Order: sequence, then structure tokens, then C-alpha cells
Amino acid sequence: MTRRQPKTNRGRAWWLLAGGAIGGVAAWSLALVGFGATQGTVALASAALAGVTTLAFFALGQLVQVSLAEADPMISMMSAMLSYVVRVGGLVLVSLVLTKVLPDLNGLAVALTVIAVALGWIAAEIWAFTRLRIPAFDPPQGQMH
Repeated sequence: MTRRQPKTNRGRAWWLLAGGAIGGVAAWSLALVGFGATQGTVALASAALAGVTTLAFFALGQLVQVSLAEADPMISMMSAMLSYVVRVGGLVLVSLVLTKVLPDLNGLAVALTVIAVALGWIAAEIWAFTRLRIPAFDPPQGQMH
């Protein structure tokens, strides 16, 4: 029995978004349980806020890639690189601002949750990518662009 595979670039981008989200939520869940059990409610709330923020940044970044999946390959690559820089850089800035605006946040819980969710997302996205079946072939002679 074979799994149904997406057939378009946009479908593959959605597949990666779903895979990444599953990994991010799994890592976030572990962070919530860990900080809630060992550090108390402030750390739990800090991990909750950090996880939501990280998931939002990564989902929005992947949605940019979904929207440009059928574009010229150079545009797709440039948008992927730029969206990743914005994801990571923006996430660092937002995390720093949150810990300044909300001084009661547990900075360690925020930092470790952001890292855990980001790594969970990326690892699951890579795992999902390795399961994609992307046809690669040379066009027949005379049909090259």
C-alpha cells in the first residue's frame, strides 16, 4: 500500500508545513511538560508564550514558501532563504522584546522552548522532505528550454 503523495510544488510545500508543525508542536508539548513539572507556573506560562510565538513565526515563513512554490526556482530559493532569516532573526528579536516587556517571564524557559520548537520543526520538516517523492528527469531531446 502506498501513501498518497502531493504532485505539485505547492502540495509539497503544504506537506512540509504539516510535517514541521507536527514536530514543532511535539517539541513544544515536551517543553510545556518539562517546565511545568520542574519549574512551576511562571516557567510553564513562559514556555507556552515562547512556543506559540515560535510556531507562528515558522508557520508564517512556511506559508510564504507555499505561496511561492510554483514560482521560478530562483525566486523560490531566494524567498526560502529570506523567510528563514526573518524567521530566526525575528524570533530572536521578539523573544528579547518579550522578556523586556514582560520581566516576570522565565528567560531560560523562553530560550530553551524557542530552541526546542525550532529544532523540532526543522527536524520534522527534514523528515517529511525525505519521504517526498519528487520526480527528477531530463526532458526529451528537442524540448529543452
